[in-house]
Parts: sequence; C-alpha cells; structure tokens
Amino acid sequence: MIKITPELLDEHREINVYDQWYEFVHSDFIDDMKKKGTVVENILFSGFWSQGDGACFEGYVDDVSKLLDMSDYPEATKFLKAGGQIEFKVVHEGHYYHEMCADIHLYNDTYYDLRFMEASTEFHQEVINALDGILQPEIDMMYSDAVDELRGHMRQLYKKLQAEYEYLTSDRLVEESIKANDIGE
Repeated sequence: MIKITPELLDEHREINVYDQWYEFVHSDFIDDMKKKGTVVENILFSGFWSQGDGACFEGYVDDVSKLLDMSDYPEATKFLKAGGQIEFKVVHEGHYYHEMCADIHLYNDTYYDLRFMEASTEFHQEVINALDGILQPEIDMMYSDAVDELRGHMRQLYKKLQAEYEYLTSDRLVEESIKANDIGE
C-alpha cells in the first residue's frame, strides 16, 4: 500500500501534464472556432503562474458572417454579396502568448475595387465614392468588433487550458496517477 503524503503529491504534481496534455482543449477550440468562421493554424500559450501568461492563436477568419452578427453591418453585407472581400488575419507578435500579443490585420476591397465598368463616367465615380464613404465606417466598426470577439475567444481558451491544468494537477488526480504507476515508498 502506497502512503500518499503531501510531499509525495508535490513531488509528482506534474505527472499528468507531460506530452501534450492540452491536446483535447486545443482540438475543441479549433473545432469551435471553425463553427465561428475562423481557421486556427497555430495555438500558443504559457501558464499558469505569472503575469504575462495567456493564450493566443494564429489563423484567419474565412467567413466573417459566422464570427459577427451581420445585421449590424447592412452595407458590408451588401458589399460581400456583391463579391467584395473583408478578411481578418491573426498573427502572433512579441515574446508573450496572451491575447494582446496577437495582431489582427484587416484586408478589404472597396466598391472602387469592384467597379464592373472599364471606363466609368464622372457620375459613376461619384456613386462609387459615396458607397465607399458609407462602407468604410462599417468596416472600421467590424474590425473593432472582430478584434474584441477574437481576443475574447483567446481569453476563453486560456481559461479552459488553466482549468484543464488545474484538474490534471489536482491532489485527487495526482494521487490516482501515483497509485496507478506504483510510485512511492
């Protein structure tokens, strides 16, 4: 019979957090983000004991209508239906891995880019300029909302990773692993 002492628990506290213990959290996150129109290419995190810890990811939004409520952006909705592109790309920057270390870049067409006539008249140009003037504030708002939404998902990812880590390093689970592996006296 193995005697479980606080010292034995502490000595083997991380017995369950080797070899990609976070794999299921990552997999669930990637699947959830795909449902939100976002492709996650890489997940980065550090934790769970210092101020700079957190999680972020790299990837891109391939369907903005799944990430944001498009009823808030009626002109952008028309623009997308007309063949315009609004894309967000997420890249990691810096030495830390929290949500503020992810830069979110916006790439978008304008109505000017979508003009379908080879030689537009001055009137057509004025219409296109007016449409772009209506579109751009919505795209700016979409960008701000997408940044908030994506960073919110990064914070949630970190919380899930932390909860999994705390579960795997809990006294009960460490004790079970010690017993299962016949570690101790």
